[in-house]
Amino acid sequence: MAGTTHTVVARFGDPAPAREAMVDLEAKGIDADAIHLFEQAPSVPTAEGGLQADLAVSRRFVDSYARNGILGACIGAALFIAVLMLMQVQPLGTAAVIGALAGAIAGFLMGGFIGAARHMPVDEAAYDTYTVDPTDPEGIAVEVRVDDSDLAAQAVAVLRRHHPHQIERRGA
Repeated sequence: MAGTTHTVVARFGDPAPAREAMVDLEAKGIDADAIHLFEQAPSVPTAEGGLQADLAVSRRFVDSYARNGILGACIGAALFIAVLMLMQVQPLGTAAVIGALAGAIAGFLMGGFIGAARHMPVDEAAYDTYTVDPTDPEGIAVEVRVDDSDLAAQAVAVLRRHHPHQIERRGA
């Protein structure tokens, strides 16, 4: 139905799965401007709360960078050694050690950057989830507003994977 806005609202008890859902929605091609925190009172974090939120964001970035960097290092080292073996570089032992080290460094940097960037949200509202009290009985709600019913169905599927307490979909 052209001109119809489809709204999907998912309610979560904890901000962490809500944040992950918001990042996954962006990864599925849903515009960051279409994803919002729903009925969330604007909060002004205290200095301590702001610091904790910044530390949580940084910790998430570092964890993602390290995990993907290690994978990239292994792949990079294997590729460099394979190329050196195909090129029949002599002495192979020394070349393999140097190649493995160079491949591991390059792979760690590239894999870490790509992995961390893939998990960083475009929508600034996703960062606001770090300031939500995880013990709040109201929880947190994520709203997605799109003009395409297929995109709304994709949003529902993505949100379900993060186990919300409730999902509501409506067209207006």
